[in-house]
Amino acid sequence: MQRSIHLIPQPKTVISGTGSISLVPTVGGDFPFFHETLADYVRRILGIVLTEETPGAIRFIADSAFPGEAYALYAEDGRAEIHASTPDGARNGMSTLLQLISAEKNGEVVVPAVRIEDAPDCAFRSIMVDLARCFRPLSYVLSYIDLCVLYKIPVLHLHFTDNENYTLPSRLFSALSTPGHHYKGIEIDALNRYAASRGIHLMPEIDVPGHCRAFCEGYGDIFGKDGIIAFTAAAIEAMQCLFCELCDMFPGSGRVHIGGDEAAIEKWTTDPACRDYALSQGIDFDMEDKRFLAERMLAAFVEKMAEAVLSKGRVPMAWEGFSAAVNGYVTRDVQIMSWENFYQTTPSLLDAGFTVVNSSWNPMYVVTSDTYWTQEDVFNWNIRTWEAVHPDSPYRDKKFIAPDAGQIIGGQLLAWGSSIAENCPDEASGIEMERKLIAERAPMLAENTWNMEKRRDYPDISAAYRKTDLIRKKIEGDFR
Repeated sequence: MQRSIHLIPQPKTVISGTGSISLVPTVGGDFPFFHETLADYVRRILGIVLTEETPGAIRFIADSAFPGEAYALYAEDGRAEIHASTPDGARNGMSTLLQLISAEKNGEVVVPAVRIEDAPDCAFRSIMVDLARCFRPLSYVLSYIDLCVLYKIPVLHLHFTDNENYTLPSRLFSALSTPGHHYKGIEIDALNRYAASRGIHLMPEIDVPGHCRAFCEGYGDIFGKDGIIAFTAAAIEAMQCLFCELCDMFPGSGRVHIGGDEAAIEKWTTDPACRDYALSQGIDFDMEDKRFLAERMLAAFVEKMAEAVLSKGRVPMAWEGFSAAVNGYVTRDVQIMSWENFYQTTPSLLDAGFTVVNSSWNPMYVVTSDTYWTQEDVFNWNIRTWEAVHPDSPYRDKKFIAPDAGQIIGGQLLAWGSSIAENCPDEASGIEMERKLIAERAPMLAENTWNMEKRRDYPDISAAYRKTDLIRKKIEGDFR
């Protein structure tokens, strides 16, 4: 009997064969670092132990015909072959296989006879989790890596710092770390290893110059005490060193987020301590337009943090936070997450030549326990569409739709922990509720960033989701 094939995201090409094939539980071939990972997932999903063997009934094959994240899965003639030229492609093929497998009573692995060839439309597909406003045990962070694997979401963005907690360790500024609510160095190492073994790219974030209570309380003599990182030579140099430390802490991270939003930048314009550094950067501190002065200083701050990240060979990311008036002072090497359409609109960023990620508040924000938008709302979204919620945004209660993707490299689902302590019975139940909300919406993000043009309707993907979510629960069982 031919099994129905329900996959998220839907592959570009699927040719179904007749019936299913049974596989001896062995794995081998190229990309050896994924052999153990696949065996771990098969054990969790099916309770079957895969052994490593050459060539293996399940085989990873390095194949230059499938560049970048492209892959093929050929399940036929008593074997399942994953063809790819890169680890990212091999991970994607493995993810598809995990959604297809079932078990025979004799302990063999069953896969429908099928030939799949596939590749994503968007290079950037990401989930963000706020670890600062509501601290989470490491096991929860690892479970989000597994969720990313299941749905071919290659980037996990970790918002490590905010006013509530500074959750990173630091050798340079150890007093930044919140007692009892930060990850130890050994845990960061474990996080890096787990992500690398599964082909998931971590994107760590230190959100400055705002959101910086730990800086002001722990090192006010360096960073200032006024709720914003001081615009001084000492503070800027210290922040650059901290971002270099962050890059070293996450050696496998190709992107590093420098924050850049919601800062009380007007405080800089009235602080005499900021004058000397502003003048040293060619900024007229005595200009009459104090709003432009503040924006000009913010642009210089973003530029300096980007320099530190770029010096480590990484791509700097920032929130939409500076105004269009200072676009000329920010390097286009910084990729911008357009979320609010208030500080600067998406069309302005695109017209200025910035690379943009769609992080639209509506419908991509999850703020537990509030449910502003449904799973179907996320399904109906696409990377060219923004809907603002800020009352002063020109796109409040209406959409901006970009005419083409162009510089829009993808999209992101964002989970913020700011309301968990206030609105949930306790943090543990709030974190579980958040995980459920993310798990419902992540497949829709995956579908819409893998396939920019809709290839299915909501009832169809809902049926697929009911199946894949059972797989997710089996995978996450180890962490509950």
